[in-house]
This record gives sequence, structure tokens and C-alpha cells, in this order.
Amino acid sequence: MAQAAAMMQGRVPEASRLDLEHIRFFVTLMDEGGVTRTARRLGISQAAASGRLARLRAELGDPLMVQEGRGLMPTPRAAALADALMPALRELDSALQTRPAFDPLQDERSFSLGLSTLAASVLLPGLLPRFRAEAPRCRLLTREADGDTLARLLDRGDLLAIIGHLGDALPAGMRIRSFEPMRWMTLRDAAAPSVAAIDAFSRRPHAEVVPGDGLSEIIDAALQAQGRRRSSVVEVSSLALLPSLLRGSDLVAVVPAGFARSLDPAQGLATDPLPAELAAVAEIGPNALGWTSRLEACPSARWFRGLLVDCYRRALQGPDARDLAGPAA
Repeated sequence: MAQAAAMMQGRVPEASRLDLEHIRFFVTLMDEGGVTRTARRLGISQAAASGRLARLRAELGDPLMVQEGRGLMPTPRAAALADALMPALRELDSALQTRPAFDPLQDERSFSLGLSTLAASVLLPGLLPRFRAEAPRCRLLTREADGDTLARLLDRGDLLAIIGHLGDALPAGMRIRSFEPMRWMTLRDAAAPSVAAIDAFSRRPHAEVVPGDGLSEIIDAALQAQGRRRSSVVEVSSLALLPSLLRGSDLVAVVPAGFARSLDPAQGLATDPLPAELAAVAEIGPNALGWTSRLEACPSARWFRGLLVDCYRRALQGPDARDLAGPAA
């Protein structure tokens, strides 16, 4: 490779105007010894092959192939170039065709994941043990933020993947895998009255997770449309904090159904379906996994996305996520 670079820089300055396509044509021509066979091998027309040869001759200032008897023979300069470029091109082809191996059991890299607060609360309890089991030497770095901030951090290269309520104004080159909206339930102390009816739901004091991907605003707007309002008396930063607050109190909280189903019955909590008037809540929650196109084929990034997709599906405990059964793109 170094020999080819030196020749291109010192003896053939004109080659800086030639692209890889023309260099590959030249190497194939030297190997085949004829324009017709070269065209057939590269899958191009005879006219295209003749045009590339003419371009090479003009740029390099050398006929490259000359008629001797019934065949074509390379000029001394063409032979010297071929000796240098053939091994260099083989190395390049090998490098382009070889994908770096990734073994999560042996690798020691860090994986950075951006999440909304709700996504973190739902996903991390199941993701962390799976991650440690499958990639015991790797580190998981998480960052919580709103969807717009996560998209900017991903575009800047600070994150490997993001999960949250991702809007329409996404950076160019960002890839997403959509999730169906979360299912939601009302969580309460088992001894407290049900809040399945909207009147009971609006009268009880509420505990909330903030920021909540717009959940609070959607609930308040739906209640206002029904001529009702509720009282939010406590805000916490994680779903995991809610059970201890609700137990033995009259507080209620709207939580993802997957989180509610994961709770130990011994905690003394019960669930109610949301009032029918709050159907708009179905539009809220982490709606997509996002990554950048430059990591589309990266083996370690593909493994990580597959792990995220599977853990998210399991966290929802049902057909809540669209297109999650197959491997991540």
C-alpha cells in the first residue's frame, strides 16, 4: 500500500484526478490483457470500457497497452503501476469486505443510551441485568432528557441510541424504529376505593413522575374537556418511588401497564383501568428507538439495538410495540 501511495504521489501526480473506479478498471485491464475481457469481467459495455481506457491514457500521458502481434501488451510504465496497484487494491477490497468482529462476552467498550424519564423507569430494571449477563466487561452509560435534547445529543455523537417520545424534527440521517403507545393504568393502595370512574379519578390526589413525556398535560386537558380538574400533590423522578408513596395513602398515579404488572402483589397495591374519557393518554409515552445512519451496520451497535428492542418488548409484557419481534435494523 505504501509503495502504491509513493508511486502515485511521486511518479504519477496525474492520478490524483482518477477515482477508484478507473484504478480498478486499470488493474483489471492489466490482469485480463484486453478491453473486451475487462468489460465482461466488470459487467460494463465495450464502449464504457474504451472510454475509461481513453481517460486513463489522457490522464497518465501513456498508451498503457500497445499492439504486439495479435495481442495487447502493457507499456513499461503500465507494468510498473500494475505491480504497485494490484496488491494495494487487494488490501483495499479485503478491508472493505471485512467487518470487525464483536463478541459481547469479551468486549470492554462502553454503550451510551439516552432515555426519557418514563423510558428509563420502564426499561432499565430489565435491561441492566440482561446487559451485565451478555456483556459482563462492558459499561452501560445512561442519560435522561426530553426527546428533542436526546435527538441533539445523538446527532452530536454523544449517544449510541436513544429511546423516548421523538418528535418529527429529527436530525438528518437519523434512523428510528417506532413503538406503539404505552398502555396506561391507575395505581392505588389496594384498600382505597377504585378510581375507574372519571369522578373518582379527578377527586383523588395524584402523584406524578416528572418529566413525563407530556402525560400530565394530556390528562389535565382531557379532564378539562369534561369540566373537571385534579390535584397533583407530589412529583417524583422515577416510577420506582411511587409504590412506597401510594401504599397506605389515598394517592393515585397513572403508570405504564407493564410497570403495574411487574409489581409484587405483596406490596398491597391495586390497579384500575383509566376512565374511558382519558383515551387520549394512549398517545403518550416513549414512541421510538433512534440511532444514526453511520451506525447502521456497526456490529456492536446492532447488538445493542437488538438488546434494547427485546428488553423494551419484555418490559411492556405484551404486543404493545410494533415490529419488535424481529431483529433491530
